[in-house]
Amino acid sequence: MKGAIAIVGGSVGGATAAIELARAGFDVEVFERSARNLMDRGAGIGVSVLLLEKMEQRDLIAPGTPRFRVSKRRFVVRGEDRLGRKLWEQRIAFGMTSWGVLYRELRLRVPDERFHSGHDVVRIDDDGRGRVSLETATGMRRSFDLVVAADGYESPTRRRLFPDAQLSYSGYSLWRGFLDERLVPDVSLFDDALTYSAYPGGHGPLYFVPSRDGDVEPGRRRLNWGIYAAIPGPPPPIYPGGASRAQVEEVRRLGREMPGYVQEIVDATEDPFLQPIHDLRVPSYRRGRICLLGDAATVARPHTAGGVEKAVTDAIALAEALGAEVTIDGALEKWDRARSAVGHALVTLGEALGRALVTEVPDWSAMSWAEMEAWWESSMRGHRWYPIAEAADTSTRGP
Repeated sequence: MKGAIAIVGGSVGGATAAIELARAGFDVEVFERSARNLMDRGAGIGVSVLLLEKMEQRDLIAPGTPRFRVSKRRFVVRGEDRLGRKLWEQRIAFGMTSWGVLYRELRLRVPDERFHSGHDVVRIDDDGRGRVSLETATGMRRSFDLVVAADGYESPTRRRLFPDAQLSYSGYSLWRGFLDERLVPDVSLFDDALTYSAYPGGHGPLYFVPSRDGDVEPGRRRLNWGIYAAIPGPPPPIYPGGASRAQVEEVRRLGREMPGYVQEIVDATEDPFLQPIHDLRVPSYRRGRICLLGDAATVARPHTAGGVEKAVTDAIALAEALGAEVTIDGALEKWDRARSAVGHALVTLGEALGRALVTEVPDWSAMSWAEMEAWWESSMRGHRWYPIAEAADTSTRGP
């Protein structure tokens, strides 16, 4: 079973699908609406070490692709001195990198002649007899055996297939920023840790990521920071350089509720930006010969650290299903059943983490190490936050 497949959207999920499906023997073309190279806004991401190793083994990324191995997640709260008070630590297995680093590796593996930039797909029609037609704003019209929509969390394809499936705003957003390592105080605090700076309104994650050029040498890295904050809305996203003076001052006010060194980091950042946090589920990952992949299918909150994992594993699973089944429809049916379950579980986990870490936070400042452990177990309620290290004891010993 081979055939022609169109992929709508050329970001991480779309590029992964293009690589995997082409290697499985399909004739693959990618249609990306952006006329230029996809913009790297520098977003830092955490990816499980197991996924990065799997991507290397499958030659989706090169061995040694820049990232930092992070072995613990540390909770801190404002204290008597500028370093604050450590509440708790968990052992984790993260690779901290950036969207641009992964995307550049993936894009290298998609031939340019198969990647159509500046082609916004405006119409997709499934004839019900095994062919799907696609039309772009440039007037291109093509027919395929399957169309894979990897067109992001605002997916136009999803809106056409499932108009009732709408993004649901969580009630809070994530202020984000970057600071060159040479400007970061107390550099050693972030060398092997994902730090959660807890405050009454939630928390703020901090961790190192490679430079824009992929440099991981000490002194050349960047610190990625964020602060979750309740914002009536949903607000529009704010890109670097787009925040008003009043908005920047509000971010810095939030920083003053955190340990002194976090406040210094926030104050030193010139262009904080804003990411509204949403949830979304769809009733199915496919309709006929059109399927949804990554954030086009389900949107989970970033607490899960699952966005890249979901997109990449959706794509790998699709290629494996199509390679194993006799018919495309039979493969899609099995793939849909399996990946829908994974996506829905991830959204549910994100909602649970959102309650625990942002909307229903305890009085962090009054908690002991043992109370933090009990709080975490209660908050998870049977959910598994996948980056926690596989060990009999998943937390380090407290003081």
